Amino acid sequence: MKLYVTLGSHDSFPSPIIHRLRGMGTHRGYFEGTTFNQLLLDAITRGLASFLGKETSRAVNFYVDPHIALKDPRRYSESLNKMFGIGFNDLISRIIAEVCTQYSIEEKDLKSFEDCVSAAKRKFLEQRT
Repeated sequence: MKLYVTLGSHDSFPSPIIHRLRGMGTHRGYFEGTTFNQLLLDAITRGLASFLGKETSRAVNFYVDPHIALKDPRRYSESLNKMFGIGFNDLISRIIAEVCTQYSIEEKDLKSFEDCVSAAKRKFLEQRT
């Protein structure tokens, strides 16, 4: 069995830093050493890919680096809004849904992507204690 790490706009590749088992059938198959940032980036990438397709999501990740969401979720969301215009609401909804699924949080209580990332961070920290 090969172990892979998924990083934003890069392809999956074998890595000594193991974070995810490919083929587990779920994206919750993470080891304890996985960081919040790694999980969030993975959820964002899955959300983009599920809405746009794999190749288009790679192009989007090239122009709007998902690492921005780690430091400034509002800025990341605004950048996607500028890029997609009227399609933005559907796209960000898909990303929020993936993040909510990743962290088992209720989507209905969230007003923005920034709220989603804050809730995910709280949930992640609660699960680690």
